[in-house]
Amino acid sequence: MTLVAAASNGAMAVGAFRPASLARRALADAFTSNGPASIWLTDSAGQPLYQIGASSSESELANHAGIAEALRGENGVTYRRIDGSEHVVAYSSIPPVGWALVIEEPWDAVDSPLLRTSLVAPLALIPPFLIAIIVIAFGVRRIVRPLQQLDHQATRVGWGDYDALAQPVDGIAEIQQLHATLAHMAEQIRRYQRSIQSYAAALTRGQEDERSRLARELHDETVQALIALDQRVQMIERTCARDPQAAAQKLPELRTLAANTIEDVRRIIRALRPVYLEDLGLSPALEALTKTIGDEGGLLATFEVEGQTQRLPLERELALYRIVQEALNNVVRHAHAKQVQVKVAYDGALVVSVTDDGVGFDAPDRADALTDLGHFGLVSMRERAELIGAHLTIQSARGSGTTIDLRLPL
Repeated sequence: MTLVAAASNGAMAVGAFRPASLARRALADAFTSNGPASIWLTDSAGQPLYQIGASSSESELANHAGIAEALRGENGVTYRRIDGSEHVVAYSSIPPVGWALVIEEPWDAVDSPLLRTSLVAPLALIPPFLIAIIVIAFGVRRIVRPLQQLDHQATRVGWGDYDALAQPVDGIAEIQQLHATLAHMAEQIRRYQRSIQSYAAALTRGQEDERSRLARELHDETVQALIALDQRVQMIERTCARDPQAAAQKLPELRTLAANTIEDVRRIIRALRPVYLEDLGLSPALEALTKTIGDEGGLLATFEVEGQTQRLPLERELALYRIVQEALNNVVRHAHAKQVQVKVAYDGALVVSVTDDGVGFDAPDRADALTDLGHFGLVSMRERAELIGAHLTIQSARGSGTTIDLRLPL
């Protein structure tokens, strides 16, 4: 075959080669002579150009399966039986030279690699399968079962059995850490529940004590004063019939006794409901409260206001008033103080502070510890502050007095 190529400058290149030589070299590189396959390459006339494997004469080659089809330009696969074994014959035409290429191979040689692969594949899958089983078993033992146990314990805690988390849980480190966290939370909830129960019991006792105090005060003072008033009225009635002038002289004493009784009733009402708070506002009510408690407790009580005063919603003012009232009562009952100062400041926030020079106490670092130590008044103050969105801080130490600060954003 000759190839001629012309260049634009008039030059010309001419080359010649034998396609059969190239084909034989390519087939020799691709197939070995000792393999099971037989290969024939023929020209357009059916003459053999190259063959590997079983040799055939020209007449046998012309009648070989696939030769005629490939010479007609066809491509395909056919089968034939030789000595009881089935052979696969693949044929293909080679344009543009019009040659025929036929490859024949026993069927066993074709399907053996696939069969071996299909037999070996399950064996190759055994190690991954065993690894998967081991991983699943590890997950069930170290993850699933501990999580189920932890879920069961958490359910028991939800029903109030806080000792359920005392039993250790196996598993990976993360699950053990989760168990420790849940146990810590359960212990905090139990302490908080005990604190609430103690606080509720203290509130109940406080209510009953207050009712008893009111009952005693009404009986010992108000009722007795009313009885005395009634007796004076009866005496005046009897005197009036025989000596009107003497009866008239007893009327001022009667008016004085009635006025004292009215003042006692008003004092009790003020203790129950601060009238100054509704009429004048928080600062005047706190000033009056400070003076009253200072006089009753024998303290040097001072009151100070900074900034421009302003009214707040009544429920907030009442909560602040009760907090300061409880703080001052604590000073009178427990602090053994000589003086106390109440300071109110308006500066973007309402800041109320109560400071005394009493004996002080060791302030705990946890809110629930206040209940454990019996400081129910402080617990009540903290609860009232939280209800109105205020922040309460307690600073105290033995021998250094106590300062209670209350900060309410405005």
